[in-house]
Amino acid sequence: HTVSFIHENNTWVSNIKTDVIISKENKPIIERHYILQTIPTENEVDASAQTIMDLKRYALPYGTYFVNVIFSDPTGKTPAYTYTDSFSIAPPASAVFYSDVQLLDTLINEPRESVFAKNNQLQIPFSVNFLDEKKDLLHYYVECYGLDSIAASEHPIIQTIYVTNKNFTSSLYQLIHIDTLKTYPHVLPIYGTFNISVLPSGNYYLMVLLQNKDHIKLSSANLFFQRSNKAPVVIKEATTPVMEEKFDVVDLTKTFVEKYDVTQLRAIMKMLIPISTPLEVENIKGFLKKPDETYMRYFVYNFWKTRDSKKPKQAWENYAATVLAVNKTFGSTSVPGYETERGTVYLKYGPPSDRIIVNNETGALPYEIWVYNSIAKQSNGLFLFYQPGYMINDYKILTSTVIGETRNPQWRSSLYTNGSGTGNLNSKAEEYFSKK
Repeated sequence: HTVSFIHENNTWVSNIKTDVIISKENKPIIERHYILQTIPTENEVDASAQTIMDLKRYALPYGTYFVNVIFSDPTGKTPAYTYTDSFSIAPPASAVFYSDVQLLDTLINEPRESVFAKNNQLQIPFSVNFLDEKKDLLHYYVECYGLDSIAASEHPIIQTIYVTNKNFTSSLYQLIHIDTLKTYPHVLPIYGTFNISVLPSGNYYLMVLLQNKDHIKLSSANLFFQRSNKAPVVIKEATTPVMEEKFDVVDLTKTFVEKYDVTQLRAIMKMLIPISTPLEVENIKGFLKKPDETYMRYFVYNFWKTRDSKKPKQAWENYAATVLAVNKTFGSTSVPGYETERGTVYLKYGPPSDRIIVNNETGALPYEIWVYNSIAKQSNGLFLFYQPGYMINDYKILTSTVIGETRNPQWRSSLYTNGSGTGNLNSKAEEYFSKK
């Protein structure tokens, strides 16, 4: 709906200028520039309802890369859209491992060559991890590498693929596939389908688990997805636990998250990490690795909905104001404040009861002590931040007395330039941490 269509030769068509640039160490390794054209249709409504999909594969050596994909309208009527990300390609592992799990829209036998053909299958990717009432079949694809490296004494190898929720321990609604892998190629393609008509609206994981004959885990992978289904098929004799979690499916065009683009959503995801649960952090890391604009909006909305069911927008705006203050106080031109360690502590625990800044203590690097009179259900919590010599405007956590945070009994060896202490009886660090 955001591309411009032109009417020519009695059909409606759109041309999308596509630029793909993959760089390594600030040098372009791959540059591709081409026009992606929609299928011509006689009706403009049908034309704008199309899903426009393309797939490119590039062979790259090991290393870290940056990718820029730019979509623009040759007519200039629509603003250009830029997607930026980074990724790493690691050398082959010596142990068995899984690739990322991918959802598929279409999976059929197709021997003919096609950009979507793989292993003599036509694999059309499913572009979002969100399945509504019209999508009752979940198709998946994953690859297993290094099966031939497993010792014979560990055979037979058992592979379990199942749908679960946040506990990761058991399958839901009998959605489970268990196989004994009898052939051991170096790369094994794995396809499958689950009928998820039984899944009610909620947040789920597709788990892939590889175990040896003694049920010791060899490798695993998982994919987060969201289901919207207000009328699930009822299983009368379920043999597995049924666990549901509250979940809201709303028209996001009427909510505060609609105005954000994917770049802003990525930034918001990072801002939420300090106040997120371990499971939410895992979800966020998955989205940062593989951004999904539709579901990222749902995630952000539901994140604040669970914290303030009546005024999620106000809850977000209050937190955003705190993030703005953190950016102003702790940020730099290269790192936003919410990604610094001081900023993270501030967002997680709030402002300290006292903040002692020490910049000119003889024999010590610049440091700060944050005092919390009450923090995380304990009293008298302390943080010691310091500025390593290689950093200009940022501080790292050196040690803390707060349960669950970094505790480093050898903090003196990093704080003091001689590695042992300053001998300064007036040292604030010694005053607060000498017996901690």
